[in-house]
Amino acid sequence: MHPGDYRRIFAFSVIPAALAVILIVIAVRSPRREPAERRSLPAEWGALGGPFRRFLVADAVFQLGNSSMAFVLLRTAAVGFSAAGVTLVYFGYNIVYALLSMPAGDLSDRVGRRPLIVIGYLLYAVAYGLLALVPTRLGVVAAFLVYSLHSALIEGQQKSLVADLVPADRRATAYGAYYTVVGAALLPASIIAGLLWQRVGAYATFGVAAALAIAAAILFVMILPSRNEQRDRHAG
Repeated sequence: MHPGDYRRIFAFSVIPAALAVILIVIAVRSPRREPAERRSLPAEWGALGGPFRRFLVADAVFQLGNSSMAFVLLRTAAVGFSAAGVTLVYFGYNIVYALLSMPAGDLSDRVGRRPLIVIGYLLYAVAYGLLALVPTRLGVVAAFLVYSLHSALIEGQQKSLVADLVPADRRATAYGAYYTVVGAALLPASIIAGLLWQRVGAYATFGVAAALAIAAAILFVMILPSRNEQRDRHAG
């Protein structure tokens, strides 16, 4: 394989994707459930409950600062990493993230989802603060380490919290609503990040994202306090 031979790289990437599809078809079986009662959209939204709707509000604030990873990779290149170096740093992030995900899930089962989500928001603010204020190779590596811990804490806990907050027969609807909010926030988040990068500077892109993450953490603590986690949880 020659440097820049990206077509072959993408061709090889099809292999694990195809294996994953085959395993899903052969080995994964979802439990059978009785069809849920069909309701109007307002009734469906109401059935999801107040705690879930409050979670969407807090997370929407966070998602508005959660712009594309492309900006982080651009910052990595801008501080002096070669294309291979950027790839290596990003690979390291994914390895650390993967190694920390299972311990984070175990911790969540013991202490609850909400404290870890708040910590995850704050770690995001720290990582993006480093990207804004420490534009060096060491600063970027430190930011990626913090960011990997953020990802390990946030990714699983947000999905688990959605399942906790709604009745079992409304979880598909809840996940649809959650990813609608995430998707709707991604476009303006990335547009705002790009405009700030061009007109003010990279530090503004990451600084605003860090500020939004802190605001989301504060809002989350106010409207979804940890002491109410068991009370708000749906069994089943």
